[in-house]
Amino acid sequence: MHEFDGKALIFMIFNNDAIKKELSGLLDTSRQARRHHLIFLLKIALAMFLILCFAGFAIGIGFVRGAIDAAPSLDILDVQPQGYASQIYDADGNLMQTLVMEGSNREEVSFDQLPDDLVNAFIAIEDSRFYEHNGIDLKGILRAAYVGITNGRFSEGASTITQQLIKNNVLQGGYETSMADKLRRKIQEQFLAVKLEDQLGSKETILEYYLNTINLGGNCLGVQTAAHRYFGKNVWELTLSECTVLAATTSNPSRYNPLTHPKENAVRRKIVLEKMYEQNFITYDQKNDALDDDVYSICKIRKDRTAAFRQLTMPLQAVRSFLILQMLYIIKFVMICSQSLAILPHKLINFSTAAACRFIQQWIRPFRLLSMKRSTMLTITSLQQEAGF
Repeated sequence: MHEFDGKALIFMIFNNDAIKKELSGLLDTSRQARRHHLIFLLKIALAMFLILCFAGFAIGIGFVRGAIDAAPSLDILDVQPQGYASQIYDADGNLMQTLVMEGSNREEVSFDQLPDDLVNAFIAIEDSRFYEHNGIDLKGILRAAYVGITNGRFSEGASTITQQLIKNNVLQGGYETSMADKLRRKIQEQFLAVKLEDQLGSKETILEYYLNTINLGGNCLGVQTAAHRYFGKNVWELTLSECTVLAATTSNPSRYNPLTHPKENAVRRKIVLEKMYEQNFITYDQKNDALDDDVYSICKIRKDRTAAFRQLTMPLQAVRSFLILQMLYIIKFVMICSQSLAILPHKLINFSTAAACRFIQQWIRPFRLLSMKRSTMLTITSLQQEAGF
């Protein structure tokens, strides 16, 4: 057996601790190197992030500024609804014919003629803070952003009534093919909406323009035409139930058309009534009474009568419309020759006008235009463009 050597053991223990200490130092140095390397990488990443944020901010500012600079000038005349139906009356004041060109099936009504229930229904469903904002609803924008981020779909609308008016009458928007174009149009909408409210200074005027502009399905532009089309009455005669039918249509005129899709309109109409109740526009009993109203039976009767009337009168209406339009061509031609060219003798001009009147007297019946509104002039202008004058 080997003899125990205490000195050798002490040396081995001492030597072992030295090795451990040396190894520990090496490990500490390695950890510090890795830590410094990680901190360096984090600093680089933070710097890159800040640079990207700054670049994105600068690009965003440039994009917004470019969209605003490219926005069209705001003229009140451009904001007003354009394209009204032309109505021809006989000598006794009876309506003979209504001439409707594309995009002109509209009858104008003033704000005083709009029932409160109709105005409140559109405000409740389209822009609940209409009387509070200056053209842009910041709360609505934040709400739409939150819903879009949480649900993954940016389907929540945030456009105010003023923005919708700008979109329809000034920018002619809604047909963009790219997200950049849509975003550019949205920026221009907001900019022009604030500018319009500052220029007009009247929420009632904006509502009047808006309710005379909107598409309510069935080629109905404006609430007066829609009231005649769906209920056979003037807009100021509509009930609460009928007002909510129109308000339910505007978000998607084809899908919520009360004649062709009454069930879909009823679902949307219930939401309108709920929002009107939540915003204290109506009472609980008024809401329930409107829900119990069989308003769509009136729409069905109107639909059936319209279909039957068209089958009986379509040939006669086609002939009368053709003759009247031809007379408008002649009258427009005479106007151009007498006012623009100024080369035809007065006798010839008078003869042409007289001949047109005699033709109408012979084939239609005595009539006169009792109301030469801007709608009639717009129709004549459209005919001039169509004929190439």
